[in-house]
Formats: sequence, structure tokens, C-alpha cells
Amino acid sequence: MECCRFFRSGYSKFAATASKAKDYIVNHREEINTALQWYNFAVATLVTVDYVRHIGTDDEKNPVEYGSDIAVHLLQWSLSYSSGLTTKLAALAANGYRTVDIPLRILLNTATVPGPIAVVDSFNHFINTMGTMATLQEDAPETPKCA
Repeated sequence: MECCRFFRSGYSKFAATASKAKDYIVNHREEINTALQWYNFAVATLVTVDYVRHIGTDDEKNPVEYGSDIAVHLLQWSLSYSSGLTTKLAALAANGYRTVDIPLRILLNTATVPGPIAVVDSFNHFINTMGTMATLQEDAPETPKCA
């Protein structure tokens, strides 16, 4: 009985915190979107600089791995709430791909991006995927309710 009360109490606290987080996100959506757009632009710039810096060295980077990452970050940067459905679906697919591709490259030992940076980048693509899904959900038409 005491155990059930403990779990109910924990769930109530979690639900209250999640509700506050959702309210914050809803009330600050424009600022969060702008911050994520510029974050993605900065990441694309840094990845480009890192790639160019290694051209012609013994530590040359994989152009497919770096090029796809740069393209996805620039696509995400270009997104806004007024973007069309096709652009949002392309960003969703590209970010979903990178979310899975990065850990697989690490596991298969084919990644040329250093491990800790790759993990952070994969998490960023996951956040981008969730954010894009949220905007698609907002754009979806209301489904009629059954009486």
C-alpha cells in the first residue's frame, strides 16, 4: 500500500513538471524555434570548418558523412513554421536518418566524427526530429469527433 502511494506521488510530481514544461514550450515556441534554427546554422558552420580543415591531411574526413550532416543542419536551419509540408517532411526524414546513422557508424567503427561529438550530434538530430513532428502535428487538420 505504501509502495502504491509512493509511485502515485512520484507520478503526480512528474506529470506536474511535464505540464509546466509543455506550457513553457507552448508559450515560448517562437523563441525556442529561433534558437534551434541558429543553433543548427552554427553546427553546420562548425562541421564545414572542421571538414575543410582536414582536407588533404592524413586525418581526412568522410565527405558523405560530413556532407549529409551539413545539409541536414542547413535544412533544419531553413525551417520555420511557415515552411511547406514537403520541406518539413524532408527535414523529418533527414533528421531521422541522421539520428540512426550516427550511432550505427560509431558501432561499426566507420565514423570519422569523434565519439562524444557524434553522440551530441545524434541527440540534436533526435530533438530536431521531435520538433519537426510537433510542427507537423500542429499543421494537421482537426479530426472530427464522434458523438
